[in-house]
Amino acid sequence: MPPPSIVLYFPSLALITETNVPHEDNISYFGNGDDEAQMVYNFALPPLVLHSFYREDATELSHWAKDLIPPSKLTTFFNILDTHDGIGLLGVKNILSTEDIDYIVQTARKHGAFISYKAGGNGKQEPYEINTTWFSALNLDHSNEDIAFQVKRFVASRSIALALLGVPGIYFHGLIGTRNDIETVRKTKSKRDINRKQIKTEEILIPIRDSKSKLSHINEQLRQLLEIRVSQSAFNPSGEQKVFTLTPGIFAVLRISPSQEEHILTLTNVANRVCQIEIPLAELGVEEINWYDLVGNRGWIANERRLTLTLEPYDVFWLIPFVELERDIEK
Repeated sequence: MPPPSIVLYFPSLALITETNVPHEDNISYFGNGDDEAQMVYNFALPPLVLHSFYREDATELSHWAKDLIPPSKLTTFFNILDTHDGIGLLGVKNILSTEDIDYIVQTARKHGAFISYKAGGNGKQEPYEINTTWFSALNLDHSNEDIAFQVKRFVASRSIALALLGVPGIYFHGLIGTRNDIETVRKTKSKRDINRKQIKTEEILIPIRDSKSKLSHINEQLRQLLEIRVSQSAFNPSGEQKVFTLTPGIFAVLRISPSQEEHILTLTNVANRVCQIEIPLAELGVEEINWYDLVGNRGWIANERRLTLTLEPYDVFWLIPFVELERDIEK
């Protein structure tokens, strides 16, 4: 007989594995969904998100996410984008091509990242992780873009980890938008120190009061997404998700609550261009024609039973059927 589930002995305990290995090896730590880890670090996600924003194309991310199904209701994914070590690349070893991984590496280098290597199966050195902060991975230091626009791109990328099935985790420097700390790396000779800067209290409290600062923009935009996420049952990790491939520039996920009573259609424009999509209501499994964007605070109407939406660069829409929003208000 198989051993009794650890849940029987420690019902409040959750085991989580942190294994930076190819995705198929990583999810093996779920076991049969009852006898091993309850959560695994979703290490394939960060490089796939970077790939999407670098290529301005979410196709590979969407194809992978369609199969992102935990083996049981006792298990789920721990969705991260960055860690104190960096952005691991082994998770996408058999998902992205060698050319695509090299493109991620070379683009990250242009953004001031270091690359750590290890010996591969053939004895040759292969990239193991990108050493960078998440903000710098997405935004050039010498960019002439408005800081609000850089933050919009940054928050759009983080919205993907918040929308996907699982439990999101945000590394502190990824929460406040720290830039690469090259000077510390020069002193310590450790590439990983690029994302481990010691932050003084005043470095947060002073700029967050300035409405024009990077930190103030991040606090306003990212906090809004976090507050929405914790208040909506559709994002419950025991719920369901359906991933759509609508147009290359948009990553689209429908989240459904465990009770099947709440639906939220999440849309993220990963491109620096305007993208338009049409979604038949039949594909969403929802008949309601009136929808409301919880992020943009505006309503949308499905004409001829299709939602037609236009997203500006790096827009994030989280749409809920209006009848479900009304029912939630009346509770």
